[in-house]
Amino acid sequence: MRGKRKDLPATYEGMEKRFLDAIARLKEGKPLCPELQKKAKAGKLRVDDVSAVALEAGGPDEKGVWRGLSRTLIGHDNCRYPKVRGEIRKAKEGEPGEYDLKNINSKLREKNRQLQKTNKQLLSTCAAMRVRMNKLESAVKERIEKLQREQNRGSRPVHQAPSLVVDNVRSEQHDEE
Repeated sequence: MRGKRKDLPATYEGMEKRFLDAIARLKEGKPLCPELQKKAKAGKLRVDDVSAVALEAGGPDEKGVWRGLSRTLIGHDNCRYPKVRGEIRKAKEGEPGEYDLKNINSKLREKNRQLQKTNKQLLSTCAAMRVRMNKLESAVKERIEKLQREQNRGSRPVHQAPSLVVDNVRSEQHDEE
């Protein structure tokens, strides 16, 4: 007996195929259900969730509202679709070796190597910037000292050298004679 919804397949194989197709769409990250599409965009979509699989396996009703299938069809060990339940369990357990300590350790080592490489690059950049900054500081200090010397030179009274004064007086005496 199919129930009220006429858009659902009447056969056991048809319903099982609907569930398996829903799992495949969830694994790809391309659900048809608008609610699950929002979760996929937010990165919160889970394939191992019985509710998500049941919701994705449903479809829009006559009014256009998305209606999922019953979770009890796949939600317990003695469920109606054990093959679907097995697929959900596989997704829940993850890929073989994904949570293996060796695998986790190697991923962490690789991440550590990448971070050390980035750290070296940053230290090198900082050292180069420090050298450049020191050069600029010394150039600015030299320029300031030069400007201060020029400023001090401009405020001093101008004195003629004594030899020049003596030469002028002598030249005046010669002119008079």
